Amino acid sequence: FFVNSSGMLRVASRSCVQRLQVNVNRCFCVANEKPLPGASPPDLKKPFLDEIRAPVLIDINEKPPAPKITTLDNGLRVTTLDWQSQGGGVGMAINTGSRYETLEETGVAHYCEKLGFKSGMKYTLGDIMMECETRGANIISQQSREQILFEVEGLRDDLPPILELLADSVVHPKFDPAEFEEQRFLIAHTVANTLNDPELWPLEVSYSAAYGEGTP
Repeated sequence: FFVNSSGMLRVASRSCVQRLQVNVNRCFCVANEKPLPGASPPDLKKPFLDEIRAPVLIDINEKPPAPKITTLDNGLRVTTLDWQSQGGGVGMAINTGSRYETLEETGVAHYCEKLGFKSGMKYTLGDIMMECETRGANIISQQSREQILFEVEGLRDDLPPILELLADSVVHPKFDPAEFEEQRFLIAHTVANTLNDPELWPLEVSYSAAYGEGTP
């Protein structure tokens, strides 16, 4: 299928598709219809990892595992849910948010959320990005009126070293001036978009009704 100049959806002929395939191969696969020097197709039979892991079969009718809640000596509560899967995630929820801000502290929770996964006292932003990109991990940070959440998703065996980076970034943040200025620009852009989106206004009014007019 393709869209012509008049915006109509048309069906391409077989010859057109073949010519397109040849052009794509010339642009992205070979140069002058000759193999690229030193390039070779990947071996699709070779496993991605050094070891082949047996697939985990999950019965959708089976009762899900019950969460296990553990309280550490320092008062930190840890909730564990084991699905016996090759993938996993680690999240850090902090009971703070804009609801607890004073007038002088307005916006602090937003900055704390945005500065998550940034440079800490031990690891830099580059270290965190390199580690996550190398291991194919996803990092997520978000905040509500009452909580700030930092989360890492990836392969089960890759989570412990990434968790160390997350702990350094959240518990021992460096607050690098350059990273701070970058996030200040992004936050200003986010606030401007919110103020210019009428669909979000009723939600903000409902928060004011729930938490009070003075709540950020």
